[in-house]
Amino acid sequence: MKRFISLSLMTVMLLTMSACGGRKIIEDNTSETTPTTTEATTAGNVTESTTASTSDAGGTGDFAIDNPTWFWIKWDADGDGTEEDVEFRYHDNGDEAPSVIEVTIYKGNDQITGYMDRAYGINKIYSKKGDDGPYLYIFYDQGDYYNTAPAECTLELNGDKIEITETIQE
Repeated sequence: MKRFISLSLMTVMLLTMSACGGRKIIEDNTSETTPTTTEATTAGNVTESTTASTSDAGGTGDFAIDNPTWFWIKWDADGDGTEEDVEFRYHDNGDEAPSVIEVTIYKGNDQITGYMDRAYGINKIYSKKGDDGPYLYIFYDQGDYYNTAPAECTLELNGDKIEITETIQE
């Protein structure tokens, strides 16, 4: 009897998934191309910002990325002439919540942490310098448990916060 009930539940679940295309349906009132800035120290704090240049879409990037879900680079995050260690670590949150890539900048004895929301793997990174100082231009895969698409963002150290400005490209 238990086996029959289990098979019945599995059948109903499979039929439901096939009717819905096997995807979660999430309503989102934001545009697919709206650039946003997320401050690392306050999760969920999203404000509008400007879109960064995408002139380096080709090429391989300025840093070797041997594992797109966990690696380290050396980068002068604050422009003082000393390179900081920067760690990128993927966190799989399963199918219930979007996954993230945690970014940690090790500056002296301090660790400054931020998150790339809905990020599933980094493809390439360019080191840039703007009017406000150095920043990273990052090409990565963004999405959810079922589906990802190419995306781009900038990452910069602003005092004791990591600011990530992201633009979804589809």
